[in-house]
Amino acid sequence: MALLPWDESLRIHIAQFDVEHEHLVTTLNKLYDAMTAGGERDGLGKLLDDLVNETMTHFSSEEQIMMVNGYPDYEGHKREHDRLAATIRRLQKEFREGKTDLNIDTMNFLKSWLKVHIKETDMECASYLRSKGIH
Repeated sequence: MALLPWDESLRIHIAQFDVEHEHLVTTLNKLYDAMTAGGERDGLGKLLDDLVNETMTHFSSEEQIMMVNGYPDYEGHKREHDRLAATIRRLQKEFREGKTDLNIDTMNFLKSWLKVHIKETDMECASYLRSKGIH
């Protein structure tokens, strides 16, 4: 069962971002499934690395498009990205070092952050970008 099912409410109607968001959701769900199935640490680490890498790639592409198109809240949006990036990189580092395990609280945090970020912060940004002809 998916931790965060992908559905129309998560679409922001900018093709590149929707594809990237759907990949993030899919990877998060794979990580959750592996965790709940008692997956081995190496496999969980690989999926966590995938999630971190996909997140960083997405943030970079999103920030580039916002900057090029003069998004008025670029700095605020980037600060939110930076906060999450720091959190998930810390989680990744602590997991690699054996200082933490993945658990339902961690997964729920990641789910909540991704869902809220897409539905609120990214939706607001997407409205602006669509007004600039980005689809």
